[in-house]
Amino acid sequence: MAEFDERTTLVNSIEEGNEIQDGKEISIDEALENAGCGFGTIAYTVGSFLCDAQVGSQMIVLALLSPILRCEWDLSPFSISLLNIANYVPYLLSALGTATLGDKYGRKPVALIGAAGITVVGVGCGFAKEYWHLLLLRIVKGLFMGVVVGPVLVFSGEIPPRKYRALAMSGMSPGHGVGVAITGGIAYWVLGKYHWSGLMIIATLIFS
Repeated sequence: MAEFDERTTLVNSIEEGNEIQDGKEISIDEALENAGCGFGTIAYTVGSFLCDAQVGSQMIVLALLSPILRCEWDLSPFSISLLNIANYVPYLLSALGTATLGDKYGRKPVALIGAAGITVVGVGCGFAKEYWHLLLLRIVKGLFMGVVVGPVLVFSGEIPPRKYRALAMSGMSPGHGVGVAITGGIAYWVLGKYHWSGLMIIATLIFS
């Protein structure tokens, strides 16, 4: 009877989101504190950094390519403006609309789907032959960016132990500036050797 009661307590504890350690019930947060800062914490922090770097990269890449695209496709200032915001309006709407997907299906699968979508569609942008193709692809890419941002932000606040949590969450922020700096830095070399599409593809792959 005692063994049955012990197993029942263990099952109920796991279902409630807790663990049993040395006969004592502890919370998931306490288990993370005991685990310390391991490979998983570092990997999630780096992933968060790269996610924000990708956003920064996409912001600067169109700023660099706008004059080239305007001349090559004879675009109006309004058309160029649409290309520049095509990532960010869908990004906002998608981030708000898909925020609970990580809770329902798991944060890691949702983040991986979003990251894969960003990579595939971002590379596809480099093969766009017409303005409307590029505009549509950037809208879809913005949707995937919104999908990935929720789980990544939650990872930064959930996975690290409490004493490293602020560092992990603030570790995302420099990624934006790094993405801008690296993309701007390689643009001179890439545009000198390849078509504008080369910069689109390389900027996507660097931070994927």
